[in-house]
Amino acid sequence: MNLRPYQTDAVNKIREAFRTNRRVLFQLPTGGGKTIIFCHITRESVRKNKTVLILVHRQELLRQTAAKLAQWGVPYSTIESGKPTSNDWPVHIAMVQTAARRELPKYDLIICDEAHHAVAGSWANIIEQQPQAYLLGVSATPCRMDGKGLKHAFDVLIEGVTMRQLINDAHLCEPKIYASSIADLTGVRSVAGDYNRADLEAALLKSRITGDAVSEYRQYADGLPAICFCVSVAHAQATAQAFSAAGYRAAVVDGNMDDVKRKELINGLTTGEVQVLTSCDIVSEGTDIPSVAAAILLRPTKSEALYLQQVGRALRPVIVTGK
Repeated sequence: MNLRPYQTDAVNKIREAFRTNRRVLFQLPTGGGKTIIFCHITRESVRKNKTVLILVHRQELLRQTAAKLAQWGVPYSTIESGKPTSNDWPVHIAMVQTAARRELPKYDLIICDEAHHAVAGSWANIIEQQPQAYLLGVSATPCRMDGKGLKHAFDVLIEGVTMRQLINDAHLCEPKIYASSIADLTGVRSVAGDYNRADLEAALLKSRITGDAVSEYRQYADGLPAICFCVSVAHAQATAQAFSAAGYRAAVVDGNMDDVKRKELINGLTTGEVQVLTSCDIVSEGTDIPSVAAAILLRPTKSEALYLQQVGRALRPVIVTGK
């Protein structure tokens, strides 16, 4: 597995930053290969007999990180619910929620995936218990809507190449954007800088925008693998029902679903068993789903970070058939 030139440049910049800083934050757009970069850094650390903790907050991210490390030939163990912690491995990939409840060994390097979470709750507690460790955070969107900055968690920000450069170099696709209608958000309140979830759900469930989304999908992306970003589980279910009624193979994924079933449905976008996957906060952040040809944005947001995470799911090049 060879790094692209900009990824090699990123590794060199991160290494240089660590010469004068202990806590480095690296930004790279969705689809640029952040996981590849930090897995390379992990491998090089292991070669120097260093121990590494990689923190993630979703099972999908744990699995894809484990798969990348396996490709790199890096020995690892996972820290997740129902599985004891083994200290016999140089690398741990840990679910944050589980790691926060465990007695962890001391690490030389901690890597935070989706590092904009690193100033909050369990993330911050784990990091504070490891003052000897160097810290590398990676994120496509190093910003938060709750007003908490990241300067208390990191000393320096290293920026990778831009999304435009990734598109120009054919690492990402040039998007085509269509908008036939906009939901009426009159009366929808704001909380912590974004729309109130309950108000937004009520507005979207009574809106005609779902029907418009189905007809626009038929016109511009008929049968292509698509993710539809929704406000809530109820909204995702109603949207999936609308696509199913129109003759498409649609399914819902949500955080309460069994992990095996959720993985099966997400993989369905690749196999063709699922044409439209409706989601509430499951595949908008971090998850690598390379077979997506269209993103359907039915979750209005004031968050630039959330918007960029969502549209980024559909920017990876993918070979598809049909319209």
